[in-house]
Amino acid sequence: MTLKDFGLDAHDRAPPPPPEALPLPELRVFESIEDLDLMQEVLQQYAHVVRLRDWCITDPDTPTNQKAQVMNTCTNLLMQLSKTQIELHSAERLKKLEAVLIKCLKTLPDHTVSEFMMLYEKEVLELNRAP
Repeated sequence: MTLKDFGLDAHDRAPPPPPEALPLPELRVFESIEDLDLMQEVLQQYAHVVRLRDWCITDPDTPTNQKAQVMNTCTNLLMQLSKTQIELHSAERLKKLEAVLIKCLKTLPDHTVSEFMMLYEKEVLELNRAP
């Protein structure tokens, strides 16, 4: 799913109805943590926050401090999305690098691989001890 699926790609959309007029999403029950799609949940949460923001900003009766709180929530959620995306990209990159390392090691003689692994394990242990 993308933000477009939630109607969040248009810049000139009309303000949504007030939050009390918006139907609440159906309560979902998860059997295990593996059933939870965190990125999907964050996107849905962001869609709700944007709808609330759009309504709040255009509502003349909403106090300025509440408008600021909604804007801060949107900003924080965007920062979280960015951080998550960067972490995911880094993790995927690390997996690819590990796969390349393993592929290269398989082409080397056994004694060279053994020497490398001893040095590698030593460096990883030192890295884990560092603050």
